[in-house]
Amino acid sequence: MRSSNDIKRAAIAGEPAAGRLKPQSVASIAGSIRRFSCWLSEKKQGIVVRPHDASLNEDAKLYKLKCGDRKIFDGLTHLRNFMLGTRALEVLRPQLAPYSEDAALIQKAAEAARAGIASGTPWQGSEKPYSVSRAATMLRKFSKWLQTQHMSAIAGRLDDHSLQEDGKEFRRVRNSHSLRIELKLLWTYNSLRGSPAATISENDLDLLESWSRRWK
Repeated sequence: MRSSNDIKRAAIAGEPAAGRLKPQSVASIAGSIRRFSCWLSEKKQGIVVRPHDASLNEDAKLYKLKCGDRKIFDGLTHLRNFMLGTRALEVLRPQLAPYSEDAALIQKAAEAARAGIASGTPWQGSEKPYSVSRAATMLRKFSKWLQTQHMSAIAGRLDDHSLQEDGKEFRRVRNSHSLRIELKLLWTYNSLRGSPAATISENDLDLLESWSRRWK
């Protein structure tokens, strides 16, 4: 069995220079990791809880064999190397999770928006993978804030004026921008009645989107 130090050294050695990783490569790697995490969630532990464990390599081999994803090991190398840096520490700390119904809604909407980009029919305001990831991250933060304020979840009141009022208060308290674009992601998904997407753990999703943002 390889030690965690061996795996870490391999990750560092395999990490390409930042300038060599193109946007399309980032999107491809992120897609591979996302599918792998969804596959893991059906029966195994996620990536964040065992990033340098040899068992994750064994699961990746099985995933590659069953699903034919040849990019999974390159993806894990990039993700592991990122996790060695200080930028991953915040992601790994225990955090308040968004409402479960919001998490599911946000994930489904983001996956549907990404599918639209891949098929050449992007949604207005969600033309690039990064804009979708950024919107999903902000919506999860909004949901967490709603919890701390003992307010109702986003899901179930997308057409309720109270949600927009809560969004304005969130903007004021956090000194943030308007949530109009972010909420539009959910409104569009709701109007199209997108099909359910596979589930990915919140921790894995936060880590993946944090890694994707470093290449913007």
